[in-house]
Amino acid sequence: MQFIGNRYEILNYGNEIQVGKLYTARDTYYNRTVYLKLIKNVENLRIGFMPDLIDESTVLSQINSEHIGKLLHIDVHCTEYDVYYYIVSEYFKGESLKSFIYNNILDRNTIASLAMNIVKSLEIANVNHLYHGSLDPNNIFIDENKNIKIFDFGITKANKGVNLRFNKERSYLCPHQLNIDYTDKESDFFSMGIILFEMVFRELPFGYAYNDKEMLKQVDKGVRWSLLEYDKSLEDIVTIIRKLLSRDNKYKTTQEIVIDLSRIIYEDVQVEEENSEYYEEQEINIKNVNLKRKLLTSMLVLFLAIMIVLSFI
Repeated sequence: MQFIGNRYEILNYGNEIQVGKLYTARDTYYNRTVYLKLIKNVENLRIGFMPDLIDESTVLSQINSEHIGKLLHIDVHCTEYDVYYYIVSEYFKGESLKSFIYNNILDRNTIASLAMNIVKSLEIANVNHLYHGSLDPNNIFIDENKNIKIFDFGITKANKGVNLRFNKERSYLCPHQLNIDYTDKESDFFSMGIILFEMVFRELPFGYAYNDKEMLKQVDKGVRWSLLEYDKSLEDIVTIIRKLLSRDNKYKTTQEIVIDLSRIIYEDVQVEEENSEYYEEQEINIKNVNLKRKLLTSMLVLFLAIMIVLSFI
């Protein structure tokens, strides 16, 4: 049994608690399930991180979005050797998007719908002068009905825009985060492009690296699109990915991304409606044919009955 802050019991840990991982925990004060994340008080944390994160949590609590996880409690946990900050978030029953991607083959409509929910969350955040800054499939959760909720909003912004690189993860960072540790809303667009790429191809566009310099080199090489194979029905989604990862012809607002995704979703709905109308028409035709057959059969039976009666007269 592992308690944090003498209040939260972590429910799903192995031999040790990992910094930066989102754990399921039980709040013993209110007897409710929550998510909990530990952040070690190390040198890449900027001065004022704790009060700034509390300010960000206040902003998040005022945002009305079903897709953005609320921060419930922020405090300090001390051990014999280390000092940690811990962040408690609302619970959302589901699995990480990372797990969902690699355990399922995602079709065009599923990818577009998930992307739309992510973009709308970013749009609401931008309106409230927020960005995410550490968006990746490990802090996006999805339930059995494919509803999503994004966690870890506010952490990077509270750290003066410096991504904390939990578990040395750099694969979802944009070039200016890797180069000068600068984060803005465009950083989230780039991260989203990587997540969408992973949904389609089930791999990362730029792979992994052990330090920022090497990761930046791999990003600078770009994606070798000509070597990638994919279902042509996903061409529109791949076009969006290319624009999200582009340094020149790139999206400037969330509204632009929403328009392109809406076009895909609308086309899919239209095709479904046309297919539905076709099958309904076919079903009506089959019913009409069956009705005619029944009428002919009835008439034939009636005719035979009359002939039999006449033969006895």
